[in-house]
Amino acid sequence: MTAMRERYEGNFLEGLDIEEGKTVTLTVKAVAPAGTEKDARKQIIKDAIVSFEKAGKRFILNKTNWKVICAVIGKDESQWTGQQITIQRRYLSSFLGHENVPCVRVIPPRGTPISMSVHAWMGAATPYTDDELKELKTKRRR
Repeated sequence: MTAMRERYEGNFLEGLDIEEGKTVTLTVKAVAPAGTEKDARKQIIKDAIVSFEKAGKRFILNKTNWKVICAVIGKDESQWTGQQITIQRRYLSSFLGHENVPCVRVIPPRGTPISMSVHAWMGAATPYTDDELKELKTKRRR
């Protein structure tokens, strides 16, 4: 099993890389601006990529995580180096046709103002129950 995991292990953080219920605080080592790196298939990565001190994997920032970091540290990515962020595995109720999708989210300190659109994409700290998923589907249909 370990050999298979190592064979398919990616270079970037994913939701399942973080233990459920745990938060991890990391120090930003560097930020590669959006559009400056390629993935394993030689495709340009359209998002900024953050590397951390003492961490093997880097973090591709989606819009939600970028907005949270901007709210916590500021919009100037050149000022992020040396700053700390906290990440956690969260769950999206549905994404690309799947339910309870694990993802990585930057967790802002309590009291950090973030927009409602960002808050809506933060996800849940634990997987949604079947009843919660049914309720969310019903709300979306209205």
